[in-house]
Amino acid sequence: MWLPAPGARGGLPRSYARDLRPLAAGSARREFLLPPQAAARNPPLRPLAPGGETGRDVGATEQPGRRSSGYLLPVFTGVFVGTSYIPFPPWALFFCLVPLWLFWLGEVSWKRILLGGWIAQFIFTLIGFHWVAHTAHEFGHLSWPAATLALFLFCCVAHLFLPLSGLLWSLLRARGNLPRWAQLGLLPAVTALCWHYSPMIFPWHLGYAWLWGKFPAYQLAEYVGFSGLGALTIFLNLALLVAWENRAAWRGARVLGAALAFLIAINALGWLRGGNLPSPDAEMRVLVVQADI
Repeated sequence: MWLPAPGARGGLPRSYARDLRPLAAGSARREFLLPPQAAARNPPLRPLAPGGETGRDVGATEQPGRRSSGYLLPVFTGVFVGTSYIPFPPWALFFCLVPLWLFWLGEVSWKRILLGGWIAQFIFTLIGFHWVAHTAHEFGHLSWPAATLALFLFCCVAHLFLPLSGLLWSLLRARGNLPRWAQLGLLPAVTALCWHYSPMIFPWHLGYAWLWGKFPAYQLAEYVGFSGLGALTIFLNLALLVAWENRAAWRGARVLGAALAFLIAINALGWLRGGNLPSPDAEMRVLVVQADI
């Protein structure tokens, strides 16, 4: 089809022609003359994978940076963290943050990143600190409705370091126009720093789960502290994230193997350190230990 040149008789105005975008692969024909603003509201349609149902040759509109699972990934992180801490076995300790980070990586809106982090912290606080309601009822002499409300409010604000770390990561990503490897590296760094320096009513971290799970590497807390083991746990989550993102290639298997080898090595070091501890020169029997909180 022949079209007059822009600005010529019968052609498009030059001011309008400057805003036109070229036809992109997979775009609908009716959209190839739309300005960028309208094109952004009508993103191109992409075909479904081969083997789709008859009559479904064109898939749903693709939304860049938006996942169809909604906030399900932050919910997974909340459940994983809450059920991997004392008194539960640390079954998801080394990948509990991966779903939330996948959610953050797939989002472009700082508001959704902030809300995703808040949902995750609310759920793991509700699981791990459910006893706050009982304590408020038993020792604070509150009625059960008031004690439940106190638990709800506590879950809303107890661990705001997680959504704030997501917000900080989002701002750094947007302002620095960071490459993918830098975005991945910032995830555990920002999360660990915010976790360590944010005030909490009941301070805790993922390092205590090493002791509860009887990982021999907890002996290394003598050198790095349990907070150091907690930071190490967060960075091991990054290794599992990279392995998941590259699961279809050999690189994913290599990263996973390196993470497992590292875990075996530090547990071996912890076992050796525990076996070389000097014998105590005295013993003391303790009946009850009450934390000074």
